[in-house]
Amino acid sequence: MTDVLCVVPQYNYGSLKDIGPKCPNIGIATIAAYLEQNDYKVQILDAFALDLTHEQVKDKISSIKPSVVLTGSSTATHQNAMKILENAKKIDKSIATVYGGPHVTNSPQTAITRDFVDYLVINEGEITALELLNYITGRDGKKKDEIKGICYMENDKMKFTEKRPFIMNLDTLPMPAYHLLPMDAYKAYGWLDVGRRFTTMVTSRGCPFKCSFCVSSKNNENFWRQRSAAKVFEEVKLLYEKYDIRHIYFQDDEFCVNHKRVVDLCNMIVDNNMDIFWECLTRVNHVDEELIKNMARAGCKSILYGVEVGYEDGFKKIQKPITLEMVERAVRLTQKYGI
Repeated sequence: MTDVLCVVPQYNYGSLKDIGPKCPNIGIATIAAYLEQNDYKVQILDAFALDLTHEQVKDKISSIKPSVVLTGSSTATHQNAMKILENAKKIDKSIATVYGGPHVTNSPQTAITRDFVDYLVINEGEITALELLNYITGRDGKKKDEIKGICYMENDKMKFTEKRPFIMNLDTLPMPAYHLLPMDAYKAYGWLDVGRRFTTMVTSRGCPFKCSFCVSSKNNENFWRQRSAAKVFEEVKLLYEKYDIRHIYFQDDEFCVNHKRVVDLCNMIVDNNMDIFWECLTRVNHVDEELIKNMARAGCKSILYGVEVGYEDGFKKIQKPITLEMVERAVRLTQKYGI
C-alpha cells in the first residue's frame, strides 16, 4: 500500500535527450524523504528521467493505487503536471491531488481553479506537505485552514492559509530519498558529460541578492540559508559510496556565498581522497583566487557564472551589481586553475 506517489513531470517542450541533462528533482526527493521519516509509505515516479508518456504514468498510478498523488513543477513542466493530476482523478476520484513548486507558488490561479487539483503547497514544501498529509489521512485533528502554506478552493474562491515560515536550520531535513529515484537514468550537461555516474545536489536555499528577473530571490525573500559543510559532505559520501556517483552538480542558486563552508567541504573531499568531478553556480563577484584554488584541487571542473547581459547598462537594468571587468577577471581566474 502506497500512501503517496510523488510524480516528476516531463517538460512541456518534449525530450531534452540530445541537448540537455537529466537531473533528479531534489525538491520532490526531499519532501519524499521527509514524509518517509514520518512513517508514510512513499514512491517516486520520475516521468522525465524515464521518458514516460502520460498513458504510462496513468498505468503506473492505476497499478500503485496511491491515496495521494503529489507533484511539483516549474512553468516549463506545468502543463504536464496538470495532465498527471487530471489523469489521477480520472482513475479514482478519491485520490487526493497535491501540487507544489515555483509555478503554483507564483501563479496559483493556473492550477487550483481546476476541479482535479485539490491542494496547492505554496513555497517551501516539507512541513506543509506533512501536515497536509496528516489532515488528508486523518492522522491528527488539525483543520485544513490551520495548515500554514496551502491553497484550496472554498465556495468557488481561492482560499490561502497563513504563510509558512521558512525552515531556518536546513541540517534538520533528511537527505533526499535517492533510494526512490532511478539513479541510473541521470546524465550531466553535455560540456562535462564524460560518462561518470551523475546526480545533482542542493546545499542551500535562496539568494541574498535582488536581480529583477529571479523568482528564487522573490520566493525566498532574498534570504539565503545553508546546510553545514559537514552535512553536505555526509551526503556526498553517501552518493559516492552507495551509488557510485563520481560527478555532482551543486544546483544551488548561489553556491559560494559562504567561502569558509565551501573550503571546508573541499578539504573534506581532498582528505578522503575522493575521485569526483563537480560543478556549481555562482556570481563573478563572489570568487577570489584562494577559493578557486581550493575548489579546483577538490575536483571542481565547471563553474556556471550568472552573466545575463554583455553591456554595463544591462547589469543596472536587471539590478545586478557586477561589471564586465568582474566578469573577465572571474573567467580568467577560473581558467588559470583548469576549471
